[in-house]
Amino acid sequence: MALSKVWNSRGSVSVLLALALSALLASSALVVDVGRVYAKRQELSNIADAAALAGAQFLPENPELATDTAIDYAMRNGIPSQRVQVLLSDDHERIQVLVNGVASMTLARVFGRTEEEVYGSSTAEVALPTAIRGLVPLGVEASDFVYGVTYILKCTPDEGGSKKGNFQALALGFPGAKQYKTNLMYGYAEAISLGQEIDTETGNISGPTVEALNWRISQDPFATFDTVRSRSPRILLVPMVDSFDVNGKKTVRIVGFAAFFVEEVSESGAVKGRFMRLATEADVTASIHTAPDYGLRTYRLVR
Repeated sequence: MALSKVWNSRGSVSVLLALALSALLASSALVVDVGRVYAKRQELSNIADAAALAGAQFLPENPELATDTAIDYAMRNGIPSQRVQVLLSDDHERIQVLVNGVASMTLARVFGRTEEEVYGSSTAEVALPTAIRGLVPLGVEASDFVYGVTYILKCTPDEGGSKKGNFQALALGFPGAKQYKTNLMYGYAEAISLGQEIDTETGNISGPTVEALNWRISQDPFATFDTVRSRSPRILLVPMVDSFDVNGKKTVRIVGFAAFFVEEVSESGAVKGRFMRLATEADVTASIHTAPDYGLRTYRLVR
C-alpha cells in the first residue's frame, strides 16, 4: 500500500512537471513570436523612415519624383513595390510612406498561422528653415535669384566693387581672420535665425578666403553644378542679408537662407557660386508659407 502511494505521488509530480514544462515552452514560443513581430515592425518602420526622408527632398516642386524615390528606397531595402504605398498631402509639403511585410510564427503554427502581417509607417515634411547650422560667413544681399546662374558671394576691391570697407564677410561667433577661416571651411557650428543681427567682418581677408574655399573644392574636385551631391563641401549654405550697404564694422539683418555651388575663388579672394535648390536638415523649421523662399528647404520626420 505504501509503495503504491509513493508511485502515485511520483506520477502526479511527473504530470505536473510535464504540464509546467509545456506551459513554459508555450510561453517561450509566445515570447519568440511577439519578439519576431516587434523586430519586423521596427525594421519596417526604419525602412519607411528612410523612404519618407528620401522622397521629402523633392517636395513640394516634384511630387512625382518624391513618390518614385520613396518607392525606390523601400524596394532597395527589400520591400516589393506592391507592399509600398505613398500618400502626399494636398499642398505637397508632407509625404507618408506605408510598408508591410510578414513575420514567421512559432507557437501560432499550432493554430494554423504560419506568419503575421506587420506594418510600418512614417511621415516626413518639408518646410523653409527659420534657423540653421553650418552657414558660411558670407552675406549675400537678398534678391530674385535665378537657379543655375552664377553670383558673387564675396567681392574684393578689384572684383565686384567697393563695399565701404566690407566685402560681404560676416563675423559669425567671434571676429577675426582665424574664426572666419574656420567658419568658411566647416560652417558655423551654432544656429543662425531669421531676423538676427550679425556683425560684418571688415577687410578683404583674401588669404583665409582662398585657403578655406580651395580646401573645400579639393574635397570634391570633380563635382559640377549638375552632378554635385547634397553633402558636398562645395555647397555653401549662405545667409541672405537685407543690405550690405554699410560703412565699417556694422550689423546686417538675416532675411533668409540659400545654397550656392562654389565654382571659382580668385587669388584676390573673390568668390563666385551658382544658385541652386537644395533640401537639407536644419534644427528649426517653419511653415513653408511664413518664411522667405530662397530655394533652401529643410526636411524632417514628423511621425
